[in-house]
Amino acid sequence: MSKNARTKQNDLNNFVKAEVEAIEIAKWLAGEQLKDDPGDEFVSQWIQKHAKEFKQKWKESKCQYCSREECRYKNVPKCSNFKPNNKV
Repeated sequence: MSKNARTKQNDLNNFVKAEVEAIEIAKWLAGEQLKDDPGDEFVSQWIQKHAKEFKQKWKESKCQYCSREECRYKNVPKCSNFKPNNKV
């Protein structure tokens, strides 16, 4: 696998991890409000309603270039905790 292919795969992995975490947090919050597990249907609905916007924000954010994995799901344009990884 070429270096460029590895970089693209790593970028995709980081995006997917951030999106999955955002979905899990949203599902947990919905479950707290419902006092029940919102189920797999919640995930499908989140993807339909929010995935396109999440991806666009990801492209515009610095999160994809940050070495701090614990807050990537926030997907924000500016962050006081930003710590560049080797891609910046």
